[in-house]
Amino acid sequence: MLVDGVPLTTHSVKAKATIGLVPQQVAIYPDLTARENLRFFGRLYDMNGSILKARMDEVLAITGLAERAGGLVREFSGGMQRRLNIGIGLLHRPKLLILDEPPVGVDPQSRNAILESVEQLAREGMAVL
Repeated sequence: MLVDGVPLTTHSVKAKATIGLVPQQVAIYPDLTARENLRFFGRLYDMNGSILKARMDEVLAITGLAERAGGLVREFSGGMQRRLNIGIGLLHRPKLLILDEPPVGVDPQSRNAILESVEQLAREGMAVL
């Protein structure tokens, strides 16, 4: 299997770095803020500085969490935590985005906004599964 032209094996870090994963179970740190979660996961993808800050701001806007960026995630509703989880999957602009039941636990208005954003990313060339 190839991801962005790179063979996907158990040791292929380059291919794996082009994949964004949004698991069914929320995978975030509740004792951090939304912004701290995004910064942490961005650093895992070797993002930093102004590029990371810009992407964090974009993701917070896409997910509708900009106003709550400084809030502790443990105080978020389940839907807000789910939106942050989706934002983390989008943060590094993956070539392939894998979503495992993304709208579960998200209110209808947020679900539509997120799915519209994902559709736009697909139109821009991101593969979505």
